Amino acid sequence: MAIKLKRNTGMMGGATRITVKADNEKLTSLKQNEEKHIDLPKDKTQITANQWFFGSKPTSVKDGDNVKVRMNNYALLLYILSMIALFTGLFTSNLILLIIGILLIFITMIYAIKNWFVVNVK
Repeated sequence: MAIKLKRNTGMMGGATRITVKADNEKLTSLKQNEEKHIDLPKDKTQITANQWFFGSKPTSVKDGDNVKVRMNNYALLLYILSMIALFTGLFTSNLILLIIGILLIFITMIYAIKNWFVVNVK
């Protein structure tokens, strides 16, 4: 069984590879805009994409699928908003914005554990 796997995550996290796993076993790693044909151990399996502690939800794939790994736009927006609030709070000495920024960073980190990447099957 084989699938076509492509990474298109943009600039965020582009400096390091992502790990693609099938049923919690490493299949391959992909750098930005890399495309590979991957043999899977079963006819139908679930794959995930991970980079450090950021990851994706499990996605079912089958023989012949075209799979694309991309960034989750909501996670990226949450990350950008948390950075804006944090740095605005730091540079203006606004304690409320600083606390909001720190809370948003923790929320982003928790959300990103299973939602940083989106695995699309076509």
